[in-house]
Amino acid sequence: MDQPPCWVTVELNPGSSAPPPGGDLLHARAVGATDTLHFLFCSQGAPTLLLVHTNSSSSSLTVNWTQFEARNVSGSLKVEPESSILYSSAIVFSRLLEYDDVNDTADPTSDLLPPYDLQNFTWSRLNLSADSSQLKVSLDGVLPRATRSRFVLELQAVGGADPLSRVEVRRFIDDEFTPSIFKMSRWVSSGNRSSEVLGFLQWKPVAYRRADPALEFATPCRHSDPRPQTVAASALIRGFYAEPQTNGLNVSFGLAGEPFYNSTKFLSWTVLLGSGSPPVDSFSPLVLTLMAVGLGTPMILLLVGGVCVCVRKRAVAYEQIN
Repeated sequence: MDQPPCWVTVELNPGSSAPPPGGDLLHARAVGATDTLHFLFCSQGAPTLLLVHTNSSSSSLTVNWTQFEARNVSGSLKVEPESSILYSSAIVFSRLLEYDDVNDTADPTSDLLPPYDLQNFTWSRLNLSADSSQLKVSLDGVLPRATRSRFVLELQAVGGADPLSRVEVRRFIDDEFTPSIFKMSRWVSSGNRSSEVLGFLQWKPVAYRRADPALEFATPCRHSDPRPQTVAASALIRGFYAEPQTNGLNVSFGLAGEPFYNSTKFLSWTVLLGSGSPPVDSFSPLVLTLMAVGLGTPMILLLVGGVCVCVRKRAVAYEQIN
C-alpha cells in the first residue's frame, strides 16, 4: 500500500540566534494529513535520536535554550500541544567501548579500554521516510588503541511509560544480489496488556569493514538482552522527559576468527528508529523472477508433458485397425 503524502521540513537549532556551544540540535518534521512525526538529533551530552509522534498536523517544537543548555531541568524542550503526543521514544548512544581481543575470542568481558566520548565524534546525516528515521554509525579512520581491536556500542532506549523492552529476531528474504534468508533484529515497545507494537529500533545483525557494503566486507554483530539502566547524561532526554524509563543493551561487532578493526580502520552499522510496527520486507523483483522461473518451469514442463500424453492417447484411440 502506498504511503500517504507528507511534507518534510528540516531546521538546525530552531529558535536559537547563534550556534549553541555544546553542540547542534537538528529537527526534522514530517507532516501528514492528520499527524506529525518529529525527529530530533543532538550531541550535547550522549548523542541522542528522539522521535515524537502526534495526532496533529500542526504540532510544533519549542526550545528554551537557556534551560536546555544548562541541562538541569526537564521541560526545556517541548512538542506542543502536549495533549497531541501519541508516542515518543529515544535512542541514546551512551558509550563506545574498545577492547584488545588478544586470544581472538570476541568476548568483550576483559581488556576493556576507557570509553570514547561520543559527543566529540562527527555523526552521519539522517535518512527520513514517512514513519521512520535511519541513522548510520561509522568509525572511519579512528586510530585503534590495541593491536587486535574490536568494538562494543552501548545503546539505551528511553521512553515515558512504554520504552523499547524486548528484542525479536525475524527471518526474511531481502538481498536481490545474493538471494537468501537473512535475519533482522527488532527492539520493540508494546503498551501494557497489549500486543500492539508502538515503536521500534530495527537493524540487520551485520556491520561492514569498508564504506562499500559488499558481502565480502561484512562482519556479524551480536546484541545482549535489554535490561533496566540509569540513563546517560543527554540534553535531549533531560529537556524532554520528566521521568524517563530506560533499558539498555550492548551491540558487539565481530566474531572469533573475523578480521580485527585494525585491518581496515573502518566500521559501519545502520539502525532504523520508527513509530508503529516495523516495516514488513517484501520480495525484490529479481527474487520474484527467480521464484517464478524456479516454480513455473516445472509446472510448464508438467503441463506440456500432460498435453503430449493426452494427444498421444487420443491418437492411439482413433487409429484404424487394418
